[in-house]
Amino acid sequence: MGEALSPREQFVLAVIEENLRADDAVLDRRLARMRRHPLPPWSPLRELCCAVCVLGASSVALLAAAIATSSATVASAFAAVSALTLAALRRLVCRWARQRGTGPPQQEPPE
Repeated sequence: MGEALSPREQFVLAVIEENLRADDAVLDRRLARMRRHPLPPWSPLRELCCAVCVLGASSVALLAAAIATSSATVASAFAAVSALTLAALRRLVCRWARQRGTGPPQQEPPE
């Protein structure tokens, strides 16, 4: 990419952002979201995402085994694991939506 900004350039950029934030509340929210990292290294959301991926892969493997063997035991295991996968996926989507704030926009009180 390029070189990182020098401390002076970082300071100038911070001053410009502060001036823009004072003028526009929507821009302030956007800049705040851009600054923070989407997922910290050990966040519960990241762990849940990994669990959903592992459960999904297990579901696919069990489905293939159930089709190949026509075993009721393997089919039951697939049903159980796929139910867990869907429950974890639902929880992941709900957390993601809550983190993104996808509800109706809140109006700011006039000053």
